[in-house]
Amino acid sequence: MKLQYWRIFVAVCENGSISAAARKLFMTQPAVSRSIMEMEEHYKIRLFERINNRLILTEEGRTVLGYAREMLSHYDQMDAAIKGLSDRHQLRVGLSPTFACSMITDILQKFSLQYPDVEVRICVNQAPLLIEKMTAGEFDVILVHRMQESKSFMIEEIPGDEHLFFARKGNILPDRKVLSFYDLRGKKLCLKIKGHVSRDMLDTLTRERYGTVLTPVFESVDARAVVNYVLNIKNSIGMLPYCELHEELQRGQISIVQVKGFKSVRNFCVVSRKKKSVIGEELFVTLAEEVLEKYRKIMEEQLRQAGYPYQPE
Repeated sequence: MKLQYWRIFVAVCENGSISAAARKLFMTQPAVSRSIMEMEEHYKIRLFERINNRLILTEEGRTVLGYAREMLSHYDQMDAAIKGLSDRHQLRVGLSPTFACSMITDILQKFSLQYPDVEVRICVNQAPLLIEKMTAGEFDVILVHRMQESKSFMIEEIPGDEHLFFARKGNILPDRKVLSFYDLRGKKLCLKIKGHVSRDMLDTLTRERYGTVLTPVFESVDARAVVNYVLNIKNSIGMLPYCELHEELQRGQISIVQVKGFKSVRNFCVVSRKKKSVIGEELFVTLAEEVLEKYRKIMEEQLRQAGYPYQPE
């Protein structure tokens, strides 16, 4: 039995007559009648009793109606889902952990207003793995902190957040807000472990300038652990990027410590393919650049309010 037969049968049952069903289905009455008769002949049952020009469902007909409605419901759901596959688009985005916060939320909110039917699939991981997967074609866009030049990708570098030395509020006297490199060597330093951008940039800077690197008493892969150590251990100073300190700055728990001759800013890199083929890909890149520029301005304003950088009178 073709699907159309079942739709005709259900229409007759729901409209109460051959003529009403024919009008709804834009068919002729003889065509509807013939379909019902062919169903009865095929299954060798009577679906309707004809009494005084009225159609009354038989007991068999009521049973068949239940099956027919269930079958048509499943078919319609399947049909809609399959048709929806052609309308569904995906944008695959990779983020280093820094971006998996309010920054990506802002981007997604603005993106969904213009492309509500595009599903943005996000993976948060360390930059080297994201770059490897981008090269393998597993991402359309990635947001990372460092990316070597590539002939295959468009790389937009945007000045990102600063790496900041910090101490617990009140732990550094006002006249000691500016420390020298050698002052740092007398403090209990808390740093990210080697391999993280902030730690590698610090080691590179001090090695080039002073011929040596700082030795921390505490190092961790977790920024929260570094912050907690500084907040609880006297005479300790930590160094982290702004994005991992802004909440403590806002609550007034920490002071920014300027180190003479030290200025370290990590760039944000928006990496995309040169030939963009996914719907919304171009807009996502543009929004990412705009949000990251806005983030930079917010950072600068908060640091100014916190008295950084230190300007002697």
